[in-house]
Amino acid sequence: MDLQEIYRPVADELELVEERLPRLTHSRSKRIAAAIAAMLGTRGKRLRPALLLIAAKACNYTGDRAINLAVAIEMVHAASLIHDDIIDDGDLRRNVATVKSRWGNSVAVLAGDPTGVGPARRPIPGVLPPRVSGPHQGRG
Repeated sequence: MDLQEIYRPVADELELVEERLPRLTHSRSKRIAAAIAAMLGTRGKRLRPALLLIAAKACNYTGDRAINLAVAIEMVHAASLIHDDIIDDGDLRRNVATVKSRWGNSVAVLAGDPTGVGPARRPIPGVLPPRVSGPHQGRG
């Protein structure tokens, strides 16, 4: 059994994930936006979003939020890969130049920053509001 066979029940939903990912590459910095787009463009297995969508389907969930959560999971995963390449001083990932090797550590850190400008911090409709309150906010 290969991954395509496993993914078949959620193939349509995975296509929606792929359509939504490029929308989240915006940044005030063209270099950071390009770095995020490059990372998301090196399409991997998309295992994490597929597993989330399979679990949602197994629980008879049919709403749009599962797709948005799958996008969020993939964005966090992409951010972790960017930072992994910084720590490991990796120049190639899947035989493609890493964000770190193409744009340098500074851009890579920002592109992979889940608390700042990186892909994991993008507001995703129905999942993550534009600003998330920290533990010290909103407790009256």
